[in-house]
Amino acid sequence: MKMQNILAIVLLVILAFVPTFSEDKGDVQKAYEAMEKKDYQEAIEHYTKAIKSYEDYAPSWYGRGLCYAHLDQFDKSNYDLTKAIELEENHHKAYYARGLNYAKLGNDSEAISDFQSAVRINDSNAEYFYALGNSYVNLENYTFAVQSYDKAISINPKYGFAYYGRAVANKYLKNHQEAIYDFEIYIKINGNNDGLAKEVQRLINEIEYTLNEDD
Repeated sequence: MKMQNILAIVLLVILAFVPTFSEDKGDVQKAYEAMEKKDYQEAIEHYTKAIKSYEDYAPSWYGRGLCYAHLDQFDKSNYDLTKAIELEENHHKAYYARGLNYAKLGNDSEAISDFQSAVRINDSNAEYFYALGNSYVNLENYTFAVQSYDKAISINPKYGFAYYGRAVANKYLKNHQEAIYDFEIYIKINGNNDGLAKEVQRLINEIEYTLNEDD
């Protein structure tokens, strides 16, 4: 399995959006409850009613945007997330969610722009820096990717995926010992919970073989 494909699998994990806000009784609350049940179509209907009642409420646009993302309706999702940002310019969660949409669509330049906006507003979220690192890897900017993963790990030293991503970037940069170290840390933290342990061990073996050949 190619490393870029593995990064795409890892990205799907953080694309499992979970709303982090709860509202008073009404359509927004009903939408939130529907999202918790993963009934995204019902949630969309409630958010749409809420938007018709009060179109300047950013959380309604943001929530509906997440629902559309879950249903892989990315154009609609990005429209709603953009509206949320227009209404609340420091809505870092909306920037992050829109960046994930762009990343899943393969538009990593736009994704990086949104992730950079997210971390500029909130620089204490490891997932934001991790996602930024993934997009840099996809654009083969491995030095910036390592810097992003470094930041994610400094925020959350137990963030296994960030070690994995940094290992991938370091492998491309031929920083072999650093890559092995990070792959091993990933296995210690995540084990085979993500189904990647065998592939990670294969990559470690591949790097060690390269080192032995160089000797």
